[in-house]
Amino acid sequence: MKYFILMTFFLTSCSDVSFRTKQDKDVRSNNSQEFIDVEVSVNSNSTNLVSSFDQFLVEVSGCESGHTAEATETNKKLRLLKADSGCVAKLTSLTVGGDNYKLSHPGAVDYSMNGVGGEATLTTNSVDDARSMIVKITNQLNSIITTSEKVSFSFFGSSVEDVVINRTTDSTQVAVSGYAVPYFEMISKEIYAINKNDGTVTLSFLLSCSAAPSSPSECGGVTLGNIRYLLVKDPQTSVTPDMVYGYFSDFKNKVRTAKHIEADNTLLLQNIAVVNSSESLNQNSKFILIIKNGLSYQLFKINVM
Repeated sequence: MKYFILMTFFLTSCSDVSFRTKQDKDVRSNNSQEFIDVEVSVNSNSTNLVSSFDQFLVEVSGCESGHTAEATETNKKLRLLKADSGCVAKLTSLTVGGDNYKLSHPGAVDYSMNGVGGEATLTTNSVDDARSMIVKITNQLNSIITTSEKVSFSFFGSSVEDVVINRTTDSTQVAVSGYAVPYFEMISKEIYAINKNDGTVTLSFLLSCSAAPSSPSECGGVTLGNIRYLLVKDPQTSVTPDMVYGYFSDFKNKVRTAKHIEADNTLLLQNIAVVNSSESLNQNSKFILIIKNGLSYQLFKINVM
């Protein structure tokens, strides 16, 4: 009986020692984990009319440790484990001008890659008036988390009617004998877009032929193949014929030709870049759309608001 009691005490003691050893190891492991705060920045693309945001959400996932983190406009720091690996930061939600763009909304496109340069399309959750925002990774977490981490994203609008443009409903026409005057009416909101590859700002216009065309290649006596057009910065002075002809001469390599009238008598002039200005768009930008047939032409003044 004494032998049995001794063995029981011995086994119980060994078990207790083993448990305490494991517990001490876990405590030491937890104590050795070092957390670091990573600053997050979200900025508008320099060529974008949208210059600020209301809210954002950056989420971190994929960490080997299983740790996750979030940063917002009120707390712009990600709390991460030093030496953790596989962590990826993504801007998943952005509110601009009261519109909420999310990576989880219908039509959104996930990041093309997780590294610097990766792009995603965030969308609003609207069936009738869906809008989108392009988000680009400009700084990403390292494969192994260090104390020198930096995370940043840029964003810019990309879809139809992302920006409201106020335009004059009346256009100016200049007729020169021997050349029929182009006469179109602007019938829709302009489209604001950005070439994702180089940030080039472009505008598109939907025009209506003022007279019923006799063929898809003609409008009011003007053959579309003879129509040339340019988008230029408004000189803020009276535009003379010499100025117009000078634009078409100076930027002859960028002059574009009208294609064809659609079945509903509309003409789409798409993705036109401003030829004489590299300035970023802002809310005071003014442009002139020139549609020319020979020496006769029509002007539309475009005012960004």
